[in-house]
Order: sequence, then C-alpha cells, then structure tokens
Amino acid sequence: MNIKKVRNRGILFTFHDLGIPTNVYAIYGEHYTYIIDTYLGPDIIKLVGDKPIIVVNTHSHWDHVWENSLYFSS
Repeated sequence: MNIKKVRNRGILFTFHDLGIPTNVYAIYGEHYTYIIDTYLGPDIIKLVGDKPIIVVNTHSHWDHVWENSLYFSS
C-alpha cells in the first residue's frame, strides 16, 4: 500500500495487491471522515481516525465496494 498526503485534509491510499492499482481516498472533514471507495480489507479503517465515516462509492466494481459492510456493521 502506498500512502500519499494530498494537501491538508486528504490521503490517497493505493493498493497494488490485485495486480492493478486500486485507490481509496480519505477526506478528513471537520465533523466526518469521507471514504471514497472502500477496497477489500480493513487496513483503511485503522488509519482514518475516530470521526463518523461517510462512504462514497464511485462505481460498483467489487474491488471498490467489497468492504462497505465493514463501515456499516455494528
């Protein structure tokens, strides 16, 4: 996984373990953390902090939405 800080509120996570790059983007807002695409595993949730999370899926390919359930399970 590559991690790249984007300005003062964003982090781009790029995963290469599927043979193609898959990106997840986190935006750290004042009240929420926004996760753009959720990828395949729990690695991101450990890095996003303790604010409530809002998930945005850009499209429905499995490598972008597989871990949606991680964010919505209680």
